[in-house]
Amino acid sequence: MSQEQVRKLEIAFAEARYGLSQQEATLDELRVRTGTIMGLFVVATSFFGARVIESQKISPAQITALALFLVVLSLLVSVVTVKQDWFFSTDISTNRVDALGDESLEVFLADLLEAFDEMARANEKKLISYQRLFNSSMYLLVLNMGVWVVAAIWRG
Repeated sequence: MSQEQVRKLEIAFAEARYGLSQQEATLDELRVRTGTIMGLFVVATSFFGARVIESQKISPAQITALALFLVVLSLLVSVVTVKQDWFFSTDISTNRVDALGDESLEVFLADLLEAFDEMARANEKKLISYQRLFNSSMYLLVLNMGVWVVAAIWRG
């Protein structure tokens, strides 16, 4: 394998590792943002929920708001807690690489880059679905806060 080929493979390998680490950072950032919003959501709901406890009569708006709270909370928890079947590991055994000849090394690195590409594509699909789940929960959260306001007004 020529020096030029080795250099190209090293660049491709570095870019693949960087791409996977960026995906992991994006997922972690989404989970942190979700956790923060979840905390604020629970505090806001407890503020509105206290008014429900005070009232003698529970209105349909309050029941709807409580049901939406549970739905939104379950969506947010699913974004924060689930992190399985993700592929971020780019560690390879140096003993295995040292034992390979030049031709085998080229095949090994090509296979490794293909595996990294597959990992990145699989992660990207999951990341998009998590971002959609997060966005959906944000729309429902806004709706939930609106229902709480209606419930507060309805109570009088």
